[in-house]
Amino acid sequence: MTIRRRNRIITTLSAVLAFAFAATTLSGCGAADASTSNTDVKVINVATSGGPAPYVLKGKDGQLDGQNIELLRAIFAKLPQYKLNIQTVDFSAIFSGLDSGRYDMGVNNFAKTAEREKKYTFSLPLYNKQYAVATTSGTGITTVTGLESFAGKTLIQSPTNNVGVALKAYNDKHADAQITLKFSQSDLGAMLSEVAQGRADGSINDVPVNNYYAHTLGLKLKQIVIQGDNELSGISPSYFIFPKDADQQLVSDINNAFIALVKDGTSKKINKKWFYTDLTPKLSDLQSEDKQ
Repeated sequence: MTIRRRNRIITTLSAVLAFAFAATTLSGCGAADASTSNTDVKVINVATSGGPAPYVLKGKDGQLDGQNIELLRAIFAKLPQYKLNIQTVDFSAIFSGLDSGRYDMGVNNFAKTAEREKKYTFSLPLYNKQYAVATTSGTGITTVTGLESFAGKTLIQSPTNNVGVALKAYNDKHADAQITLKFSQSDLGAMLSEVAQGRADGSINDVPVNNYYAHTLGLKLKQIVIQGDNELSGISPSYFIFPKDADQQLVSDINNAFIALVKDGTSKKINKKWFYTDLTPKLSDLQSEDKQ
């Protein structure tokens, strides 16, 4: 082997080794950057009971879906610093999990009550809903100025929810103007189907619930919003909830992302998909509440 050829081989080997070293170094830097990026992402543990529709439900693929879930994912799509971990648990376990610090937030069509305000932090109101009676044209129910409007009528309800409790309390106080209560443990779709079939005069639920089942089950129903001075009248906002000592940066980020979705029309789009109407709060009201 000539000296010239040997020198060429040595030069080539040196270049290859230098390239390999540089590539290894750059690869190492990339791994370090990725590691740093991953550690900066905070996992947010979210609890939901998986129902009721249309707020939370399981789709045909078995995955969680519904207005609350789609809205949640749209919010976190704007927050790359967080990663969602959604867990399905019993409804009561949402509260105990928030209390123990196991979950960072609860997503389940939550209303705000005085008792809950003592223990939990709330997001901005996500949508405003009202109670309405789903009925048919042949029942004679045309306006609802109070619960007495249902005297002599048959309503099919769950015995344990807010509506069932309020109707039982009404009957206890009005022996001369009773509502016939047909209590059922069936799901809401089945109860509304009974109304459509004439087996009950009506069923009182949230407007989104009545809309959802009427459309998805093809039920010929009309709904009349509950008016008057009673427990079931008025606007009832819904919220995400957090532990009382929640990470305030997380709450603020979620609120700001939600306001952005209201501004760009995403909230309206999601509401119309699941509720068949837009129940998004006014932007000015959200901005005013966010400053408080």
